[in-house]
Amino acid sequence: MLYGMAGRFADAITLGWRGVEGLGPESTRLEQCDAYRKLAFDLITINAEFVQGLALARRAHELARGSSPHALMHTTL
Repeated sequence: MLYGMAGRFADAITLGWRGVEGLGPESTRLEQCDAYRKLAFDLITINAEFVQGLALARRAHELARGSSPHALMHTTL
């Protein structure tokens, strides 16, 4: 979020991809959900990559199902 506020939009996208690519089998569902959600939001709002952003947002939403209502709310774009 801070990269975006500073106008460093390419860095925000790069950081998002690193977060998703850094997910491993030990990552919790909520960690995965957050990484996908953040990248989806940035791809849509910064790069206008709606198809890929929507796919990642849907993945985040699926991961949030069965968790807290708060986590699920964050995945509802």
